[in-house]
Amino acid sequence: MEEKALKIYFAGALFNSKDLIGNKILAETIERLASRYKIVLPQDLEQGRASPKSIRDSDLKNLLECDMGVFNYDGSELDSGTVVEFMFAKFSDKPSLLLRTDFRGGGDQTYGGGEPWNLMTSFYPRTRTLLIDSAKTYKDFLSGEKFDLNGYCEFMAKKIISELDVLTESLPVMPKNLRPSVEDWIKILVK
Repeated sequence: MEEKALKIYFAGALFNSKDLIGNKILAETIERLASRYKIVLPQDLEQGRASPKSIRDSDLKNLLECDMGVFNYDGSELDSGTVVEFMFAKFSDKPSLLLRTDFRGGGDQTYGGGEPWNLMTSFYPRTRTLLIDSAKTYKDFLSGEKFDLNGYCEFMAKKIISELDVLTESLPVMPKNLRPSVEDWIKILVK
């Protein structure tokens, strides 16, 4: 019997064509290389002319229906929606991967060798961090004027898959007796 694919919520900025295309290509590459994962892209969720609240609720409901999340932490300032989604994942005890391909540093952890973003989004259980220097990686896949897009995407996807594989082994931290109450509370927030 074939095992059911784990659903992965893939959060990140989705306000320009580079973000949208990058999210889509990376999601498709992950699924091609690891059929055990099914990527849920918020940008693909049916929203049309929905109200801001219904968009928020839909995204959060989809996140909560997933088994794990990947949260793209690129940019000089983290995308605020992505941070909110990450916090919902943490409050519901979901395994999470913080992915940063932006080689620039930032945040307030630089003095201690910490992660390159605000410390308030760090130090949560069942969370792993993957830092990839996209500028260096780009040059590694550039030969003269020819860029190996497939190789670049596969390199990224393999790194993400490896981290997701580790996260599948993480055990819940939230005590069993608290889970129903937390789930009920979250359902009230995202009606």
